[in-house]
Amino acid sequence: MRKTRVLVVDDSVVVRKIVTDILSSDPQIEVAGIAANGEIALQKIP
Repeated sequence: MRKTRVLVVDDSVVVRKIVTDILSSDPQIEVAGIAANGEIALQKIP
């Protein structure tokens, strides 16, 4: 089964770290990247 790829976006470094750690612990989820805001996130999406 394919992993679900996610992009974690939040302006707080602490929140990004916590969410990334939680999601990374799930074998069904791949954290494809992180971004501090929506503008940066949109640049990361191919």
